[in-house]
Amino acid sequence: MSENRTKKLEARHIDLSWLTVQRAKGAGDIDGTPVVDLIKECSAEIARLIVEGDQPDDPDDPDPPQKILKQAHYGGLGILLWFMHGSWKDKDLVEWTGYLNSTVKRIRREGFGVIDFFVWACNGKSGNWYSNTKIPFEIKDREVYFDVSSPKWWQRFDIFIETLYRWGIEPSMCFLPTSYTEWAFKHAKSGTMSFWSADALAYQIKFARKLISVVQKYYGVGFMPWLKANNELINHGDDAKGAMFAEWYVAIFDGIQDLFSTKDDVSKWIVDISFSEWPGFPFNYDETFEFRGYKLGQGRFLRNGRRKAVMEGHRYGCPENMTDGRVAKSLSANFPKSTPQIYHEDCGCGVDEDGKLIGKGAGIGQYHVGDNEQTFLAQESLHSQYKRKNRSAISIYMPLDCLKKTAETKGVYMEFMKVDELDWIRPQEFIRGIKAGLE
Repeated sequence: MSENRTKKLEARHIDLSWLTVQRAKGAGDIDGTPVVDLIKECSAEIARLIVEGDQPDDPDDPDPPQKILKQAHYGGLGILLWFMHGSWKDKDLVEWTGYLNSTVKRIRREGFGVIDFFVWACNGKSGNWYSNTKIPFEIKDREVYFDVSSPKWWQRFDIFIETLYRWGIEPSMCFLPTSYTEWAFKHAKSGTMSFWSADALAYQIKFARKLISVVQKYYGVGFMPWLKANNELINHGDDAKGAMFAEWYVAIFDGIQDLFSTKDDVSKWIVDISFSEWPGFPFNYDETFEFRGYKLGQGRFLRNGRRKAVMEGHRYGCPENMTDGRVAKSLSANFPKSTPQIYHEDCGCGVDEDGKLIGKGAGIGQYHVGDNEQTFLAQESLHSQYKRKNRSAISIYMPLDCLKKTAETKGVYMEFMKVDELDWIRPQEFIRGIKAGLE
């Protein structure tokens, strides 16, 4: 950034949060200088400071930024939702954008390369955090207008993505979590829709494409964010329901796959198999594979005989359970004390009668983000085992037991955005374990 331009910015007390809001509002220029140019120059300067390590330290944040790790996802499910739940009054937008910026900055400084988040939630339950009406579509009288976009929502989503881009972090979007969005489809203005219907699918694909277009506005045409279409689908052995889930995943992918730079590239596609073995299969096996009598018929997803799909495993802690021969990347999740990694039926990982860890995943069988040593050992073991197989793993830090109940969250635990209220020791151990496993 030129010295004269820097002085002009300082003289006008212009900061990036304010500039970003002005761009979202459609401001063309400031004192004759295009807002887009000002943002680009400020972003370039921030990037330079991060790389060179000469960014002025905050009094309570003395450590220089760590090398960014694409293997480390920060599971900030509440980050975007918190930003959306903030006051939508124009006078408050700068303040809330500042909170967002400070938190993303700290996540970047710890070395995380990706932030995972729910894009929206609307389950209609009174008094629940997810019952909000601040969603991508207009809502009037408890009816959702899927053909009408919400300007304020998309304004804030644009700000959110620009903030991630400015700090060099990739977005990972869960854009259609059934449990939290199904209510909207049941209350559509055009008539009640099943979440799994053809009518709903058309809106879902259109929505996904619009989200990606906002991301590509900053990251470039051809860039694909990490994508998890749904979250925690449950079928408990119901084959017909599982097959429906699998078919839906493929249909969503078909609707957006032309946006990928390479046809059928699922390298950033996260398939959540939390309680269901079905959704992952279409992306991992050829058309000759049969499962419980179902022929999958998705051979075109094979890529040189090897998958690049990413599997999210909930409550399945040992690396051996995520080493399918056709899967190039796997994802493990850390959970708080209330949701430990307990067992996996295939290998017997878990605890014995005395509570000691057993099975193949010693140090992984039961761990949570509340125990720094276990967090460290889990990541070290996971990444070292994958490195030995000449493969890669992705780990997601879930700060669930760092969350707080506040007046603003209406008594529901959610990730509060004021950066000084979060515990940063645990993610530091998480990052340290990944680095140790990669050595």
